[in-house]
Amino acid sequence: MKKNLPVFSGIFVGALLIVLIGIFVLGGDITASDYVSPCDIGESFAKNEIDLLCKDGVLEYFVRGDKTYFYPESGVTREYMARAMVKYLGIDEKKYNDYKLPVSDADMISEQYLPYVRAAVARGLFPLYADGSGYRFAPTEGVSREEASYIASALCSSYISSSKAESFPDFEDTNEAFRAAMKRVVAYGIIIGYPDGTLRPQNIISHEELALMLSRMRENKNFISELK
Repeated sequence: MKKNLPVFSGIFVGALLIVLIGIFVLGGDITASDYVSPCDIGESFAKNEIDLLCKDGVLEYFVRGDKTYFYPESGVTREYMARAMVKYLGIDEKKYNDYKLPVSDADMISEQYLPYVRAAVARGLFPLYADGSGYRFAPTEGVSREEASYIASALCSSYISSSKAESFPDFEDTNEAFRAAMKRVVAYGIIIGYPDGTLRPQNIISHEELALMLSRMRENKNFISELK
């Protein structure tokens, strides 16, 4: 049965769990001189976008032994996406070092992502989950395509009326709280359907899909690409 996800001041409920294990994150900020193209993106449909966003430091890649990986088909976690959005928008995360997260699970956020989560929540970029007694960030839970549409739509500076999203046979699987956002990002081509004609709104967005989404947003004048 599909969940109803009420939104309270930009705060929504519900996500699927996905955890990346057995990886070591490349430490520090990535610079162009440090960048080495990940060894596992050669067959990715988003290879060029991944390379550009990793080189720019927007998307993170990972180190295992003497090789670097992007894990293009792996699901995006909430803490990973928080970092990506802060980097994408050029926000100085250090300005929010003293910000106290209004969540009960702050101690579950990975140390390397904590500054970015603080900045993302403080700037209202990232919604929190209501759990009945307060809020939680759920850092290792996956970001669904409908949730990604919600985050992207919040950065759209214009309105478009389109029924393009509704033409997908599984659009009705989109939770009602996210339908307006999904309609907007599909209309602008930020999120598109799969070759089989489905939208799969509740699927966890993959690393390579996130790369495409951010690249399309960056190229579309209707989407904000910088916040200072």
